[in-house]
Amino acid sequence: MSSSPHRSHILIVGGGFAGIATVLRLIKDATHPLHLTVAEPRAQLGLGIAYGTTDPDHLLNGPAGMFSVYDDDPLHFSNWLQARAWTGGWQPPAGTAFEDSLAPRHVYGSYVRETLGQALARARGTVVLEHRRSRVVRLSEADGGAGYRADFADGGSIDAAQVVLAIGIAGRHARHLPFDLDPALVDAPGWVADIWDESAWSKVEEDRAIVFLGAGLSALDALISAEKAGFEGRYLTLSRSGLETSAREQVTPWQDFLRYRAGDVDTDIDLVDLLRQIRAQRRAIAEAGESWQRIVPAIRVHVPALWRAASDRTRARFLRRLRPFWEAALHRSAASPLEWRRRVAAEGRLDHHAAKIIAATRQRDGRIAVRFRRRGGVDDEVVVADRVVNCLGFEFDWRRIDDPLISSLLEAGWIAPHSSGFGIQADLERFAVIDAEGKVRSGLHAVGHPLRGVVWESNAISEQVPQAGVVGRAILAALSPLAQARRLSAVFQARAGDADRNGELVRQNLADAHAAGLTALAVPRRYGGLEQDIRDVVPVIGELGRGDPSTALIVLMQTFHHRWILASAHWPEALRETVLRGAAERGELINALRVEPEQGSPVRGGLPATVARRSEGGWRLTGRKLYSTGSEALTWGLVWAATDETPPRVGEFLVPMATEGVRIEQTWDHLGLRASGSHDVYFEDAWIPEANGVDLRPLAQWSATGDELGAWLPLMLAGLYDGVARAARDWLVEWIKQRRPSNLGDSLATLPRFRAAVGEIDALLQANQALLRQGVSPQEARGSRAALVKYTVTRQAISAVDKALALTGNHGLVRRNPLERYFRDVLCSRVHHPQDDLILEGAGRVAFS
Repeated sequence: MSSSPHRSHILIVGGGFAGIATVLRLIKDATHPLHLTVAEPRAQLGLGIAYGTTDPDHLLNGPAGMFSVYDDDPLHFSNWLQARAWTGGWQPPAGTAFEDSLAPRHVYGSYVRETLGQALARARGTVVLEHRRSRVVRLSEADGGAGYRADFADGGSIDAAQVVLAIGIAGRHARHLPFDLDPALVDAPGWVADIWDESAWSKVEEDRAIVFLGAGLSALDALISAEKAGFEGRYLTLSRSGLETSAREQVTPWQDFLRYRAGDVDTDIDLVDLLRQIRAQRRAIAEAGESWQRIVPAIRVHVPALWRAASDRTRARFLRRLRPFWEAALHRSAASPLEWRRRVAAEGRLDHHAAKIIAATRQRDGRIAVRFRRRGGVDDEVVVADRVVNCLGFEFDWRRIDDPLISSLLEAGWIAPHSSGFGIQADLERFAVIDAEGKVRSGLHAVGHPLRGVVWESNAISEQVPQAGVVGRAILAALSPLAQARRLSAVFQARAGDADRNGELVRQNLADAHAAGLTALAVPRRYGGLEQDIRDVVPVIGELGRGDPSTALIVLMQTFHHRWILASAHWPEALRETVLRGAAERGELINALRVEPEQGSPVRGGLPATVARRSEGGWRLTGRKLYSTGSEALTWGLVWAATDETPPRVGEFLVPMATEGVRIEQTWDHLGLRASGSHDVYFEDAWIPEANGVDLRPLAQWSATGDELGAWLPLMLAGLYDGVARAARDWLVEWIKQRRPSNLGDSLATLPRFRAAVGEIDALLQANQALLRQGVSPQEARGSRAALVKYTVTRQAISAVDKALALTGNHGLVRRNPLERYFRDVLCSRVHHPQDDLILEGAGRVAFS
């Protein structure tokens, strides 16, 4: 078997807030084992640029009620603050509720880290998180095309089923700044590109002048850092709009007033009309004596729809003319940071010009000359500063970001830059990445800043947390056992024809099933399995049966015997864990070896001819077993044998199939399920430890036990053969659509007779689905009821395939067409326990009881 990890492996590229919000969503919603790798060079996860600051005066720019890491628990951060904020030495101002408070960003960073730690502790045994302190430099298709291979800057690589691009904000390259930057400045001490780097303010107390390029929240943070580092000189702020950051007020949204047409392909958003509506409401707010800030949330709820409905031309006009005003209105500050700016301005140390920056040059004395032109002016002006702080924002155009991963993705056409120049293309349903050909790339998602062009507002926690929720749920849905089975069904179907003709078990199918976790469907999570109940397992077996019933039968028997082991009070815990953990971690297979030439099926009664003799602290087994499904791939055989004691005990012996004295003779040459490897197995004085005689009892006690597993075996078998019938139906429909007899001049699908026949098949299969759903319900999942479901579903499955054969005539019996194989396979439903006569006799016995 493959040594692939059984857990679904998910790679998160970027360990800032967006990446960790996705991790938290995945951990919270995980119902089966996950292996998460976060690629992040920083030592701390979840902080990114914004929350790595340690300055207590760098505050969140919104109330705590907006900052929960869970979109389905909006007060999570507020409640954490109330319980834990004191540990960071912070409390909200007197009279301010925790949910209305604006906490320091370092406190929020503590919240993110602590929440992650708590989530991992709760998910221990289900989720493994690995922090890979390196950058991903390249993505390629994993071997076999299922998932992705990620190459790291440190030389390693991993394979992942799903990848999330949570790449944060990137600094602007000097050549892409909107002014001429002297190359000598890039590494000069007076040029500040990272305001949160403490070394950026080294010896600032010796400076006389600082210039801020930009006037947003970053400039406010920079001013606070400079002041606290001892700067006493003058500041000059240069910004194109001349707008300043406003203090955030606690307001309720204004009435919903925007009216526009969205979704009509022939109708663009009219910016002029929208501005007219907004100005009218601004006047109404002013006349009512209310704060203008009430209008912001009333507009913000419409932004995603407006952005989607706008044409590229309208978006460009917004970006060129209105973006600064919208961002100044949206991105406001807490009051206390603004007090720093107010105090400095009151001291006459702060000037702010609306101006266009033209150039920045390093002088011989090391100081920096900034040339600019004020708005409305005609002459350039020059200011000389000791330090120039770049607060012009970050690079959102992925074509300009200097990153090897982004460059390789663009070169391969796996991502497509958004037409707005912000981020990349992605769908809105799952935030799955759309490639250069306009196709969704399966298993590749984006969260946060990469989605700026898709939804516009994608910077704040209030947008990134819901995005993480969408992506996390989409990934878990794609990695669910049923989704994995559907994916593998198509893969198995492509291999099934050759395997049937050659009569060979497809080991790669079993390796793929293990990699998807399906060899441990019923194994509890404490052993590393998926811990699925019967309602989840039956559809999975059905999908596998649709692809290759031979592989599905091996997985079915694996699942059945795991349930048997779990239900048995006789199994030693050490052996139970060995078998179950081996299935989950290494894909080790088990099946019962029971049928014998002399006895036939043991369910009909009788003493097995296979004998276990006491020997040297163990048992020696001698005998022969028939119809040993999966024999060549089994790690364990659960052998039904009798002891040589007087009177003999009968029961199960756990035999490692690699044991000396175990021999497989390739005798399987059957009508159907030809790739199931159900060969004869010989035990020729094979020795096993005494403890491996796991459940030995007098024969009468076995006869009295009945069917311990109740519904599991009959319902799984019913699901498997219904899957075969559905595969036959799907092939039939395609064949009918493509078949165009010359005398008809059209497809057979136009003939009422063929439509009615397919309708009859669909009626049978629809009834099967209803029976299966009823059978797995908690009220009905009992042995006698489930056996009747198996009887009815398999009979109807045979009937459905038989009708398909009758409709196709000779074509259906040609070996190159899979219909004849489906018919041979579906007939095998009659030989599995419980068989039809036992089911009907049992049902009659219940009726007369």
